Amino acid sequence: MEYLKLQDYIGAKLLVTVNKDRLIVGNLVAVDCSCNLLLDGVEETTRHCKRRLGLVSVPGSTIDSVELDKHEIDKMIARRHAILQDVV
Repeated sequence: MEYLKLQDYIGAKLLVTVNKDRLIVGNLVAVDCSCNLLLDGVEETTRHCKRRLGLVSVPGSTIDSVELDKHEIDKMIARRHAILQDVV
């Protein structure tokens, strides 16, 4: 099994469920010590609408779940291997 560090997730596309009824999809830009997320290219979906938001700060206290699809994890592992190849 491949172990990823938090910095490996930067640039990954995340699916974040907020307050049980909002789905926010965007690319991770940053995380702070309170688990607040900064996402770019965000699209928000609720029961009533879908809209593009751009750059969004998501308070950690409002996050119900964070998901990545398998393809995103594979890309992160490949990117980590490529970086480590250049270092060694």
